[in-house]
Amino acid sequence: MKTKIYYDGVNIQDFIEEVDGVTTNTSYIADAGINDYNKFIDETLQIVGDKPISFQVTGRTLEEIEAQAAFLTSKAKNIFVKIP
Repeated sequence: MKTKIYYDGVNIQDFIEEVDGVTTNTSYIADAGINDYNKFIDETLQIVGDKPISFQVTGRTLEEIEAQAAFLTSKAKNIFVKIP
């Protein structure tokens, strides 16, 4: 069995060399005082390169969720969308 290790958090630069991918969580982002989610996404994509990464949608309605998911996946091919 092959195991992949994913980092879940906002200190991605500190762990990216040691993991197979990254997952993010809006609670961690808020706790870290990050106010510009789009800027965080763009900066994070530069750090992870082509490793898989997930971003969580923040929309409340199905229409908002679908629009945000489409926006996120349009940024890079290695993005996966988390819907809470």
